[in-house]
Amino acid sequence: MSTVTREQVLDRVAGMGPLQNVFLVAEDNDPFGLPMIWYPEVGLRYLIIERDELAMAVYEYLRDEAKVRRFTHGWEVSEAMVNEKWQGWDTCADSRRHQQALEALANRGKPLEQKTK
Repeated sequence: MSTVTREQVLDRVAGMGPLQNVFLVAEDNDPFGLPMIWYPEVGLRYLIIERDELAMAVYEYLRDEAKVRRFTHGWEVSEAMVNEKWQGWDTCADSRRHQQALEALANRGKPLEQKTK
């Protein structure tokens, strides 16, 4: 018997933000998966719930009742974000860090006089 109440599940789910920004990452036949949340200002983040019973109850709620979108891998969520151009896909903190890293790599190979321009 679960010691998790429906109110606890709903409180945890409400803290995730809009459910259209919440996804489940799990193989099709997996009994459990991880919630992933899209924050337009920040980027994608997995939600780890330390308490096993609450984690399972939240997963089941998202899968069975909320019917959030499911993916089998985290990279599929990232692909959907770019392909569907979700709000903030190219301006979120993760995207800016990625772009800065690419620019830094590109600058490594340039001659010194080009770097100072």
